[in-house]
Amino acid sequence: MIWLLLACDPAPAWTYEQAFDGAFEKADANADGSLDRGEWGTSSHSVPRLSDVDQNGDGQLDRAEVQAATLAQDPLTFGGAEQPPAFTDLNADVYHPRPRAERIVHDLLVVLSDELEATGGVPLSTERIDAAARTADLASPETQEALTTLRRGLLGAGLGFPEGLVP
Repeated sequence: MIWLLLACDPAPAWTYEQAFDGAFEKADANADGSLDRGEWGTSSHSVPRLSDVDQNGDGQLDRAEVQAATLAQDPLTFGGAEQPPAFTDLNADVYHPRPRAERIVHDLLVVLSDELEATGGVPLSTERIDAAARTADLASPETQEALTTLRRGLLGAGLGFPEGLVP
């Protein structure tokens, strides 16, 4: 048994960069060395908005930007994702850092804002989305103002907007 321990290299056999390479290359469908909006959005779980991760503002995510965003996230709630397994009422606060009503407002605004950004429109800032979400109320002035902005942008881009959200 001791010879096994002596034969082991105390230095790790991998680095974060090496562990990350396969995942990045798989996501980089066109093999151009960066992720565009389409490649970034094909993840099997919820991810942060591209504009929040794109540190240099070029509309593409290079390996360093994706790695920095990945390592900065809490693995249980990456980009707000709800990661099963074993979700119960006992661990709900671990999986959902926001109360349910706040999550509903937040997720609605993020989805609509991302849709607007995908058409070339200006998305809502993360700060504005969070401020509206903290009210946990679709009828609050902050949420209604954000929804009105999104409605104007989406309808202006020729897209639909869910009925009944704004008067």
